[in-house]
Amino acid sequence: MDNQNKTIKFQYVEHARDNKIRDCYRKEMTWGQFVALLSDHKQIEDKEEGRFIIPVSFKMFYEAEKFTDDGKFVRRVKENVVHWYILPIDIDKDVTILQTIEKFKEFEFVLYTSWNHQQWKEDCEPPCDRFRMFILLDKPIHTDDFYPRTDSLKNFIGVMDQCSLSRSRGFYEPACKQNMYSESLFYHNKGKALNIWDFEPIKKEQDWDESTLDNDELDDELRQAILEGLQQIGNVDYEGVDSWWKIGSAMVDGGFSEYEFDMVSRSLRSHRPYDSGAQWSSSKQTPINWKYLINVLNRRLGSGWRQKNNVNKTTYSEDDREIASLYKQLKQLKQKSKKA
Repeated sequence: MDNQNKTIKFQYVEHARDNKIRDCYRKEMTWGQFVALLSDHKQIEDKEEGRFIIPVSFKMFYEAEKFTDDGKFVRRVKENVVHWYILPIDIDKDVTILQTIEKFKEFEFVLYTSWNHQQWKEDCEPPCDRFRMFILLDKPIHTDDFYPRTDSLKNFIGVMDQCSLSRSRGFYEPACKQNMYSESLFYHNKGKALNIWDFEPIKKEQDWDESTLDNDELDDELRQAILEGLQQIGNVDYEGVDSWWKIGSAMVDGGFSEYEFDMVSRSLRSHRPYDSGAQWSSSKQTPINWKYLINVLNRRLGSGWRQKNNVNKTTYSEDDREIASLYKQLKQLKQKSKKA
């Protein structure tokens, strides 16, 4: 079949933090139609005005595993992802557009510049090529077959945002400010579709089963360890879209104060401290599980933080930002040490 007529599915959501999968935003079209959809940058003043694409298909309501709190919508989480039709790649530094086109020239893909392309970023990163690309897959692959291949795919791709292959991760459609339109770029490369089955699955350590963990409240010892750890991570841009908002929302859920959030914000070099008050007010509207903070610290500070705070080593799913922490295991270890 000609690549332009291959069918793909994807999902729109209303904004980056929207966790509702609405049937009216489920999309199915040909690859050629998808290419045309992305072929021009919309000129807007705020990227939040742009549409947000999640390049996977989701389960229907009758087969979904998780739902929004009101029970009305399928929830945007990894458990509800079904198939991948395209491979998304987000690149924010260290490689140019021309180098990327040359590297992937044998494959069918679209590439377009993202919002901060060739602009100074708030954390003082200088202008450079910032862009994303979607590579067409030879055929849809179920998420259970895709996920074990993510490490092989990352090795193949090289420089990229490490969250690009996170299940349920979304991406803004092409958009820019009016004064940056001349710097925007769209490119369609015609080639072969990528055969995902060429990539060997790499066995990952077993994720912890969220259902087996107690939803205990923070004790003072762990709470202080989290607060100190958050002031050491330095920059949360690495963590992906809206991580500052997520940290604030998780701190709301954990009972931290606005003053403590301000302390953390001042240590995050990618954010201006005078914005923290407004950000805290926004985070209070949509709290998320405080255990997200454990997930961030586990990834960013690693074994040193775990050992210092007596948290057992584990592997968290890199794409589930609200999975449970090892808090129950931590309490069990403390109980065993007392008995010994």
